[in-house]
Amino acid sequence: MFARKDRSFVSASDEFKPHKLAGSEVKKLYQQLYNYQNLKQAYLVQKVVKYFPEKPFYVMGVERHRGWFELDSARHDNSLIDRLANEVQFPGNAYIIILNNNRNNIAKKLRKVEQSAIYPG
Repeated sequence: MFARKDRSFVSASDEFKPHKLAGSEVKKLYQQLYNYQNLKQAYLVQKVVKYFPEKPFYVMGVERHRGWFELDSARHDNSLIDRLANEVQFPGNAYIIILNNNRNNIAKKLRKVEQSAIYPG
């Protein structure tokens, strides 16, 4: 129960560390992300979790291209998250967050983690 709660959300108060994936695994993720034309940038880290730390919990923060005419960005953000969650094969459990207009500094924290930028790289 506590482990599930620990892995059910991501906030700016969380601690993050490098993803520690092999180069071949990062390359596989890159190749999958390449298929999303509206994807601008992607960062991958591990959230430091209290329960079962031996089971990595990945956080992927993505920035997407937005058109100046876009009226319903939340709907497009949610659509991208759904597609990534259902189509991309992660090496474990992952939480996906859109970083555009992220007001709680998660984007800044993810960018600071060593080797977090996985796309475009």
